[in-house]
Amino acid sequence: MKTIVQVLFFIFLILGTSWNIFAQGTIEFRVSVVSTNLGDMDGVFNDSDPTWCYDILDNTSNRFDEDNVAFYFNCLGTQTINNLFFSETYFAVTPASYRFRWRARENDDLFTGDVNSTLGDAVTTLNTINIPGSSINLTQSTWATVDTYSDTATGISCDSLPVTYTITLQYRAMGPFPSVTHVYGSIYH
Repeated sequence: MKTIVQVLFFIFLILGTSWNIFAQGTIEFRVSVVSTNLGDMDGVFNDSDPTWCYDILDNTSNRFDEDNVAFYFNCLGTQTINNLFFSETYFAVTPASYRFRWRARENDDLFTGDVNSTLGDAVTTLNTINIPGSSINLTQSTWATVDTYSDTATGISCDSLPVTYTITLQYRAMGPFPSVTHVYGSIYH
């Protein structure tokens, strides 16, 4: 009888551990806030079109997502957009790092373009940020800010300062991720 109980306990332990080892979880990124002091660069009959383009790449399994957001008026100020643009489910491996890229511009194109486009006025440089996978808290189920990034461009501003664009990146992780020690970029341990 003692042996049967030990075998059942061992099977229960294996099944419980397997659920934990092979659990899958979802990591999401969103742009929560954008801001600019971009003024009227289109003259009296049109307003400026401040636009942010951004993408993120998971550097382990090469999952990639991109998006953009555009507004159609001068002196935008700060806008909360909460634009979810990356949502990936991982099974037994989470990325060692993520590459976040963004660029902003006054966009007169018919199409917004992507981060690689340099068309438009008051264009920022292409900003590339490496986010270590270890900085992503796998138990962070509510939105947390990675950072707020800013860049300047040559153009007309609302306040006689250089044209400045900012963008705030946030993430959350929705489990179940294993509660055991985790090595990013490799199988859960």
